[in-house]
Amino acid sequence: MRRIVSVLDAVLTRVLVLLMLCLVGAVLWQVISRYALGTPSSWTEEMARFLLIWISLLGAAYASRTGMH
Repeated sequence: MRRIVSVLDAVLTRVLVLLMLCLVGAVLWQVISRYALGTPSSWTEEMARFLLIWISLLGAAYASRTGMH
């Protein structure tokens, strides 16, 4: 059982890192497209919103599990 929990913790950590990288990339592209290109992307705002929701939910679960919350 401990092996399964440790594997799930490792997977959740990697998923959270990946989601955070996607969030940073989406927001960075939004800033670049708005100020450098002059036309903001329509999909990045919605994607950033959903990524932030998932990062919050999964991050709270991970923090609660590890006792950091």
